[in-house]
Amino acid sequence: MAFGTSDNLIKDLKGVDYEGRETVNGVETKHYSFDEKALNTGDFGEGSEIEEAEGHLYVAVDGGYLVRLDITMSGKQFELPTGEGQSVSEGSFRMLMNLSAINEPIDIQVPPEALAGGAPEDVPIMDDAEETASLGDMIAFKSATSVDEVAEFYKAQMPANGWTETSSGSMGDIVTLEYSKEGRKANIMIMVDSQSSKTSVLITLSDE
Repeated sequence: MAFGTSDNLIKDLKGVDYEGRETVNGVETKHYSFDEKALNTGDFGEGSEIEEAEGHLYVAVDGGYLVRLDITMSGKQFELPTGEGQSVSEGSFRMLMNLSAINEPIDIQVPPEALAGGAPEDVPIMDDAEETASLGDMIAFKSATSVDEVAEFYKAQMPANGWTETSSGSMGDIVTLEYSKEGRKANIMIMVDSQSSKTSVLITLSDE
């Protein structure tokens, strides 16, 4: 989904309602709302079908830039916003975007763990992993092993490293696994990379 950066961002939405002015993130904005009738299903992939949607846009009065976007929708054949051509056969999602610290200097500090790179010792990585990248608590790589085989690898190796499986699921060609260990949580998403046809793995670590 691509929205512009001015009041023109609502010109392609049909039946948008103006809700009045509101202060959002310290900025005076114009608040617009819309539902599924305002959306063009083609924007979400070929054959997509939006069943229900609720959206809110907050546009800065001065400058016309988007301050907040909040949209929740459900339907079929949605393309995931991964840039890899993945889709969900049926489900719902929420997208929330906030613009803050407007016109303020930004001091970007790279955390030490990001500079160190790599996965923790108790989080296994496939032997054939390639294009491995890590940033903070996220580790990503690709593998020539199939999605199902990678899923079976983690279902066996995570418990062997002291992790307890808390949930698992699949939707189309996407497998998700969740584990916990001593106040930590690991989420693993396994899917097919449409460009290389290899398996893409994303591991996200966090505190419970």
